[in-house]
Amino acid sequence: MLRYLTALPYALPVVAVGAIVAAVIAKPVGRRLREHPVIVFFWMASASVVIAATVTPSGHAPGLNDGLTTTRVWAWSFPAPGALFSVNWQSMNLLLFAPLGVASGLFLRFRHIVGAASIAALLSLAVELVQYMVIPLGRAQFN
Repeated sequence: MLRYLTALPYALPVVAVGAIVAAVIAKPVGRRLREHPVIVFFWMASASVVIAATVTPSGHAPGLNDGLTTTRVWAWSFPAPGALFSVNWQSMNLLLFAPLGVASGLFLRFRHIVGAASIAALLSLAVELVQYMVIPLGRAQFN
């Protein structure tokens, strides 16, 4: 848990900027989509939390030597049922992406739900690719 808490000084400013941007543009975007601005704000703020937590480098990443920063650990599997009840990388990723999934389902029009869910899935893929390609981000808090 301490590892995840060390991300806060790096991620909180990004979350704040994302929430401010979401608050400013939620009303015009909501009007254009004919959706409630609160739903648009919640979706955009959830996306900014995902971006902030996953693309923000960890506090220990700059101090790693070159050999460690190029090491990649890939674990392709479904979360174990026990991951829901303990603090580990799987449970933290589930917790991190849950608000974005809920916000995607709140849109009123079916095509907006499909679009928001598709963008959320592409955002997840983009975050993984950025973490893999940018060496210090490979040691992000939420990998």
